[in-house]
Parts: sequence; structure tokens; C-alpha cells
Amino acid sequence: MSTEQLEQSQATAVQTQPMIVHGVSARSAFGRGIAPVLEALEAAAAHAPSGPVPIEGFVMKEEIGPAGIRNLDRATGLALSAVDKLMEDAPTGFQTENTALILGTSMGSVSSTIRFTQDGLSGTRPYLVNPAKFPNTVMNFAAGQTAIRHHLTGPNATIIAGNITGLSSLRYAARMLCGGQAANVIIGATEELTDERQMIHDAGPDADSGLGEGSAVLLLGPAGPEAPASGETLARGVVTGFRDQGADDDSQLDHLTEGALALSANGTSPAVLVISGHDPAVDAILQTLARQTGSVPAVVDIKTVLGHTGAASMAFALAVCAETLRQGKYGAAATGWVLGVDSTGYMGIAVLEGAGVKGRSADHDG
Repeated sequence: MSTEQLEQSQATAVQTQPMIVHGVSARSAFGRGIAPVLEALEAAAAHAPSGPVPIEGFVMKEEIGPAGIRNLDRATGLALSAVDKLMEDAPTGFQTENTALILGTSMGSVSSTIRFTQDGLSGTRPYLVNPAKFPNTVMNFAAGQTAIRHHLTGPNATIIAGNITGLSSLRYAARMLCGGQAANVIIGATEELTDERQMIHDAGPDADSGLGEGSAVLLLGPAGPEAPASGETLARGVVTGFRDQGADDDSQLDHLTEGALALSANGTSPAVLVISGHDPAVDAILQTLARQTGSVPAVVDIKTVLGHTGAASMAFALAVCAETLRQGKYGAAATGWVLGVDSTGYMGIAVLEGAGVKGRSADHDG
């Protein structure tokens, strides 16, 4: 493989029709919906919490009702709460038929898996375990339960891609809508805060950061040639790359930035860059933007209020960015980027834009 081919393979972008973000929702330590998260970010300190950020007072029976919750784990309950709120606020006439669900997670319910395994090892017989608890150990349990509850008859998928799971879900949704596999797609992720997950987190590379939990989801639909409605946002695509964090060469960061600028309909610097934790890559991308465009965006770090939410971090970031653009804080035609960096070196940037792009053709996206 030539050097040029290698560089092309290391940073790739989804070139599809843009997607309309019809709605966002979340269940976080600040309550239901994304508005409380935005309010917390407005008042946030500059540094991420060093201790856990749990969701206090989460009572599944009160939030999602008493039916069918007996064997549900916390991660699934949080996802159901977020999607319930999303469905309440869905556009008039929205149909769940042929609506796909792409839900991310780190490892499913870690608590359920470890406790089920412990029961098998500590019981009088290995097989004397509660069979009703076994489905909770499967990583796609939350996605399956959510689709069943809301009669989502489209494709159902679970994405596990570390810290950039939300970006990978958006990338998957773009392909699904472009290929006509679903009429609409709900993407998002869920993460629980339990003693078992805390134990695993403490042994990892981010042990010094406070662990958080929650679920964030977005409702996406294909964007046609007609202009999006006022207050809507567009998700234009995702550019990804892998960086050897031990190397001094920042060429991959340049590829990532150039790819994201190319995806932007106006080809300019974003007004807001939403991240989940500061990283040297963030500073390098800001430097690249300043060099190429002469301006830098406002940086919103969701980790300062939510803590380390694992696979749900980029789903929260996407929801925060979409809602910020919908509110028009940076103008109707503002562009927002959502940047994720995983400890493995995998990176991604999603490009979102306000309804002010309505004068531009959809084929601008390639």
C-alpha cells in the first residue's frame, strides 16, 4: 500500500444525503430531556467532576410505568425513559412502523452480567440461576426491549465503539437511510452507573475522571430536496480516523479537520465544537481550524456536568449540539461539530447544521 493510499484509508467520511434531526431526548442526572443538560452546561465550572455523577432518585416504575419492568436492568430503564420522552415530543404524524433503532453501549449491563456469573459460580449448582435474568446479560437487551415497547418495526442494532459509539451510530444511520432500509432511525446510547462498572472504570485509563450515567437519543429522518423547517437541524455526516497517540505527526488530525470542513455545506469553521473531555487532539484540531479558517468555535465539554458517560458520551454530545443549533444561539445557518476521541486512538467528527442551510442543495454533501 502506498503512503497516499494509507492516508486515504486512515481518515474516511460518510458522503450521504443529510439527515434531519426531528428531535432529541435524554435521561441524565439533571432529569428527563436535553434542556436541563443545556442549563447545567451554561452554569458549569471549567473542570470535569472527579467523583461519580449518579442519577439520584431514578425510580423505573414512576418513569416508565409498572408494566413489564420486573427484570429490567438500570441501563435499559434509562434508555426506555429517554425514548419515552422522545416519543412524547415526536413530530405530529410520526409513525413507528419501519423506524429503526440503533442503540449504543459499552458492555450492556455490566452489573447484570457479573451478578449472573456470580450466581452460577457460588450457587449449590451452576445451573441453579434465575433464567429470567439471563437476557439482561446480552448486550442488545436494551435495544430489543426499547423496540418492543414502542413497536419499532425497522432494523434493530446495538453499537459498541468505545467513546465514539454515538458517532458510529450516526454513521450507521446515514447508511441505513440512504439505502432505504428504514423510514426513520432513532440513534443513541445508554450507560449505567453501578458498583461493577465503577470497578472496571477504576482499572482503566480514565480512572481519574468521575464516572457518569444516562441515556441520550435522537430521532432522524431523510432530508429531501425541500428546505428543512425552521428550528430543525441537519446531520450531514461523519468523518473518522485513527491516530497513533504515541507519534508526533498530527497529519491525521489535519485529515479529520479537512474532512469535516468538506462535509460542511458552507465549508467554514463550526460555531460550536461539542466534546466529551479535553484531549490533546481537541487542542490540535482547534489549532488546525484557526490556521485554515482564521476562527475557532466555542467549545462545549459535556463531561464537565455529566462525568464520564462512556458509550453514551457522544450521544449526549450530538443531542446537545443539535438542540443548541435548533435554538439558534449561533445563528440560523450555524455549523456545529461533535468530536470524540477514544483511548485507542480512534477519532471521529460529526457535522451538524442549522435550518439556515435551506438555500443550499442536498447534493452539496456529495
